[in-house]
Amino acid sequence: MKKLLRTFLFVFITTLPYYSTSIAQTQNGVIITDKAEYIATYRYEYQEDSTNIESRKQKEMCLLIGKSSSQFVHNSIFKMDSLFFYCPDINNPESGLKIGKQIVKNSYSYHTQYRIVKTKNSRQSDLYEVMSGKYYHLPEEITFNWQLVNQPDTFITYYICKEAQTTFRGRHYRAWYTLSIPISDGPYKFKGLPGMIVRIEDIEKEHCFTLTSFEKINYDKSMYIWDKKFIKIDAKQYLALKHNETLESINKYGNNQFVNLTPEKRGSVQAKIASRNNLLEKQ
Repeated sequence: MKKLLRTFLFVFITTLPYYSTSIAQTQNGVIITDKAEYIATYRYEYQEDSTNIESRKQKEMCLLIGKSSSQFVHNSIFKMDSLFFYCPDINNPESGLKIGKQIVKNSYSYHTQYRIVKTKNSRQSDLYEVMSGKYYHLPEEITFNWQLVNQPDTFITYYICKEAQTTFRGRHYRAWYTLSIPISDGPYKFKGLPGMIVRIEDIEKEHCFTLTSFEKINYDKSMYIWDKKFIKIDAKQYLALKHNETLESINKYGNNQFVNLTPEKRGSVQAKIASRNNLLEKQ
């Protein structure tokens, strides 16, 4: 009897993560993972081409913070999520196309088409992204070795901030966090400081996130991931896939599908795609 009980407990514990995911509420083709309590908006400034300082771009990103996890997405993904989840007419092709066109005007880019889920009080980070029509999932356990810097406090975006530094995937970062928001989180995959990250940038200043607003959500805002069969990959495979995605896009504009484009226009488009070489993670 005791042996049977031990066997049951072993099976239950080892399959608990699976059951925790599978019993999550599914609705409209998505799996609800948490309820957002706060939303932090970040301005993301980045140099798209590592060889051209004039190639700087800017996007608006959202960090949704719930009780057990947070999600970091581009503002357009945040808006599209809300529409698909709450708008009853979104599945109507005509309605969906009209709304989609409005959102695409400020669409996410090649550098921001991911969805990052971070588990609270854990090193777990999960990146979800669609590349070349396939759904990928990059699960990781990440530990940031933060070095707290003994410098005078800095005033950023209405917050008194302290400085810290770390390295991550081939870049060295300076970060400024505030104790005024006692939440150990931040943009992208960054977390682990005594307060919310208000600003973080690599020392080359090629990638920079700055908090522009932080507010409590006073309505029911679900956090979720798409209910798809994701292909699990590791960090090296992810970078290889991003590179291949660029090559596929270049080749697409070189085939007969775009016969209406002049050779000059086609070459210009290919060069623009090729310039998207400066990913936040180098390795």
